[in-house]
Formats: sequence, C-alpha cells, structure tokens
Amino acid sequence: MRSLLVLAALLGALGTSWPSLAQSPCDGQGQSGPATEISGAGFEMPVPNTGQVWNHAQGSPAHVLRDTHALDLNENATSWDFDNGLPVLAAAAGTVRYVANDTSSRCTYGWNVMIEHGSPIYYTHYAHLAPEILVANGQKVVQGQVIGYVSNTGTSASHLHWSVRQGTTAKYASVNGQSTANANTNSLSSLTSDTRMVWFDDFNTGTWDVVSATGGTPTFGGGYANLPADSIVRHRKPIFVRSANAPYRLVVALRAEKLKPGFVLAQPRLECYRNRSDATPSFTALFPVEYDTSNGWAIQSIPVTFGTGTSQCPTDTRFVKPVLYVDGDVGTRVQADFFALLERPDVGEGGNIRLHSFSWGGIRRHLWSIQDRTQFTNIELYGSNQRDNPSTLVRVCSFALGTTGFCNTDAVAVNYSFYFLKLTRLDGRATAYGPVGPVDPSSRADIPGLGPSRITTLDFRNIPTWTNYPYQAFDGVINTYGIINYAPNGGIITFTPDSPKAGLRTFEAYYGGNTTRSMVYAVDDANGNLVLIGDATNTSLGWTTITNPAWPARTREVLIYFQRTNPDYFLHIDEIRFR
Repeated sequence: MRSLLVLAALLGALGTSWPSLAQSPCDGQGQSGPATEISGAGFEMPVPNTGQVWNHAQGSPAHVLRDTHALDLNENATSWDFDNGLPVLAAAAGTVRYVANDTSSRCTYGWNVMIEHGSPIYYTHYAHLAPEILVANGQKVVQGQVIGYVSNTGTSASHLHWSVRQGTTAKYASVNGQSTANANTNSLSSLTSDTRMVWFDDFNTGTWDVVSATGGTPTFGGGYANLPADSIVRHRKPIFVRSANAPYRLVVALRAEKLKPGFVLAQPRLECYRNRSDATPSFTALFPVEYDTSNGWAIQSIPVTFGTGTSQCPTDTRFVKPVLYVDGDVGTRVQADFFALLERPDVGEGGNIRLHSFSWGGIRRHLWSIQDRTQFTNIELYGSNQRDNPSTLVRVCSFALGTTGFCNTDAVAVNYSFYFLKLTRLDGRATAYGPVGPVDPSSRADIPGLGPSRITTLDFRNIPTWTNYPYQAFDGVINTYGIINYAPNGGIITFTPDSPKAGLRTFEAYYGGNTTRSMVYAVDDANGNLVLIGDATNTSLGWTTITNPAWPARTREVLIYFQRTNPDYFLHIDEIRFR
C-alpha cells in the first residue's frame, strides 16, 4: 500500500507480522471473570457523522463468548440497508493485523479487519464489510481512516459489527460516553459521531474502473495507476460526504511523464451524487489541472466546498466518486500514486497547496505554492528514504513565508527518495503532505535506438530536463537549442533503457560549435561488464559515428563521457541516437 502523511502519522505498509498473542477473530472463549474495560483508548465512532444517530439493538444470538460486548451499529433510518456503502472508520490509530473473509461454521464475519492498538496490546474488530477493503495487513492507520465499507458479507443484514479484544478475551469500552459492557443484553441508542474521515486509496485495491481510454490501456498495480493520454478512470465505490461536515481536502499525488515533445496534463474531479444508487452524478466538480511535472512528482491539496461553482459539489451531495482525467500527446502519460479525501483537516487555511519535486540535470528541485499562507508560521521540506516511517524524516530546507518558493539540493549530497511538505500553523499544529516520489537524480526520454530510457548525469549540474522547452527531446533531428548546452570540462551521461537492447552496433552524436571528445561504454547484460565501444573526437557542427561489432549481445546500459577540448566554448550536444 502507498501512503499519505497526515498530522505526522503515516498510512503505509511497514510489513510487520502478526504478534504471537493475537488470534483469529473467530477464536476466543469470552470472559474468564468479571468483565473488564479498555480505558483511556480515546475511541471515536467507527462510522461517520451522517446527521442522524446510530443505534445498537441488543439480542443477537451470535453475541456470546467472544462477542459479549460487541456492537451491531446501524443508522437510525427507515431502511436497515440504508447503511450499506457507508464508510467504516478506524476507531483509533493503530496497525492492521488481520484482513480476511471468514465464512466458516466457526464464525460468519464475512470480510473483517482487526487493528492493533496500545501497550499492552488490544484490538478493535470490524466485520461484515464489503469486499473492497482499503487497508492491508501490517498497514498503519490513523483515527478516522476509512478501512472499508458497511455491507452484509458473512451472515448478516447490512450493518457494522464492532468489538474490542485483548488476546482472545472480549473487552468493553466507552464510545461517545456510553459503555459497551454486556452489549449483547443492553441496547445503546443515540450514538452520534463526530469522527473526522480520512479516505485514502492507492490504486492497489481493485476499486478503480476505466471509463474511457483511446490512447492506450490504463494499468493498476504496485500502488500506482499508469494512465496514458486520453484516458479517464473512476473510483468504483461512492464515498460518503455531506456539506455539514465540510471543509474537505482532496489530496492527489501525480507524475506527468513526457518521453517525447508534447503536452500532458491531469485533472482530478469529483462526481457528485445525491444518493448512493444514482446511475449518473448530479454534477462533476473540476479542480486545478496538473501540467507537466518535468518527469518528477507533484502533490496537490485542494479545498473541497459545496455550492454552485465549477469546483463545488451541490449542497445536497451525499456521495462522491473520485475521477482522474488525463490528456496529452503520444509518448505522454500520468502516473498516479494516491488519491485522498480528508474531512475537516487540521491544515486550516491555505487554499490550493502544491509541492513539485523533480531532478534537473543532477540537481533536485522542489517548488511549492500556497494560495493563502497567512495561517502558517513555517513551511519546510523534509526528506526520507523510507516513505512509511515518520522517524526517518529529515529537514532539508525551510522556505520564506511567501506564497511560492523553491529549494535546490545536490542529488549526491542530499540523496532522499521521498519528500514531504510540512506546514506549521500559528497555533503550533503541523501537517505534513506527502510523500512525493520516488524522486531520483534522473529523467526519462524516448531515445532513438534505445526506446524509453532513464537518463542520469553524473557530473553535470543545472542541465534542464530533457523534454522541456527550449531544449528539445531526443528525436534524431538537429535542433537549434540541442540537448546539452553547458560549460563543464567533461561529464558522464548514462542511458538505461526500460529493457536491455539487442543488436546495437552504432552510436551517433551531432555536436554544436565546439570540438568534443566522446568515450562510449556499454554494460553487458549477461555479466555486467563494462565494454569500451569507441573513443572519438568529432568535427564540430557535424555527426560523429562510432561503429563497433564488440557491442554486447544485449546492452543493459550505455555510459558516455563527453569532454570539451576548447575551454572557451560550451559543451554543446544537439542530438544523440543509437543503431
């Protein structure tokens, strides 16, 4: 699972194992003595504020032994099935330790989740969920995070079954001032919720549908969505919202990738529905477009309000479906990391917030913008090589309190894969948005003869990204501005194709008005050996060709050392290609 850092808590997979004291939720023999309470847990309701009260009706014959103090929560509405599809929220922060579909004769919880909390350890249990579970075993969650949706899997009508355990022993707790002790014989009514929802999806849960795709087929996996030009994807499950619970924030992490010249953009949208069962939305709210991110990453945090504007859902909206729209040219795509919707977030003011991190010729560049920064005392950039461990965050730089700013870091001296934007409010509360990444000291382009490739500059600095105007893409055509126009004595560029290339025999380069020496090496895919292909000094304003049958059968990577021979001129390379 991928993650969103909110209030210094991470929603990510740490990969830890189930502790030895924990058992299947189907195990347990009830109380060995008087009922005891889990106190001081700070539980909030595991269901959202719908504007109505939630009730627990005692009398379920299944609530014995391990479920003596379990709640069956349903909203006080005319239809029992009204709850179906409402979000199930983590009652407290913790770590997911169990996700399964239990339908055996031992228990019929259907899809259910257990979350570990506290020291000594105890667990909260959530059962009869829809199959679209939004968390994974080992994942850390924050209070209010959506872990799934109310449903009727297992043997039940639609409702949420919720309980507290310690080992296999049933415990009780206080929820909204009412005790769950012996809930199997005691009804609880008028349970109101004020839990702040944190909805989060990382494109790895099988919950995104392709609406249209004319430029290629969108793919999902590994926690990312890869969306070609002219594609639209929509979340399958509607998300409960209500205007009275506003404000919300929509947070999206995107990477707009250009392998060839052209434009690429992505636009997050929210389809607004009055009822969960509506076939078509009453309105589609449009939010700021994310343009080219220089093959790096951008995170957007956008206020979501209700009204009659183009970026607002109508005030009677009860559910929304996130949508991502991608436009662009051939050779462009958008990679999406996560999509989140936060209810009443702590960030407060700020309007649209953006962090953009990418590599620029061996320099990491970080740009930020905040529509309204008057509520903040500090704006800082943090880095980490572990996207899901808050203890590893290191401050990289602080920004002046304007509305925009940037920070440059040497990709060798300050080498973090992931970056976070931390905002500190006037009252001292802090919110960190991220991660964006992985950000590496490379860019990508479509190289003639190699195809889509990663490009790394080991010694150059401040070279523009390969596909940004006025520097042209690799296309085999001589351009006015060329690919590199800089003044180091020499430097190494590596080209790493997405897959090893067979049958290469020739390297060609066209140089500007300076004599340049080129040493070309190939990495043999079979054994990793470095093979010298050729060493040539060119004639300026002309092509230099190095042909050698000694190229490996399959080339994993090409390294080229460029050295200018006249210190009075820039190193100017107009074009590079392979055959």
